[in-house]
Amino acid sequence: MVDVEQDESIEFEDAHSDENQESLVSSEGKGKRKVGATKAEPSLKKIRLTLEEAEDGPLHQLQAQLRDRGIKNPDLGDVVSAALATISEAWWAEKVEELTPLEWKLQAALENPELREKLVSLLETNAK
Repeated sequence: MVDVEQDESIEFEDAHSDENQESLVSSEGKGKRKVGATKAEPSLKKIRLTLEEAEDGPLHQLQAQLRDRGIKNPDLGDVVSAALATISEAWWAEKVEELTPLEWKLQAALENPELREKLVSLLETNAK
């Protein structure tokens, strides 16, 4: 089971140091400022998740090996980020398709004139 919660906060080491930085935007009357990301680096979002893994899983084994080497409380965020970066874009696209509800796909098809025509034709043929 994986619970994912997105944290809307964005962290920057030094938002003012890059000349390519986008302009600062402040929301009026609220005293908040949103700092744009530099064009050279994408903005980062924190994602919190709960990950359940078998005791012989790769992260559990990594933690055990690091503990054996005297590393207490290692930050696995960078490790998981690096592992996720090795997954192909094709895998992510397949996962999106797999998780997309049929209702959404049908609505998207109805918004496409070509596909809408094919669907109407199919429905009319099957209705006869």
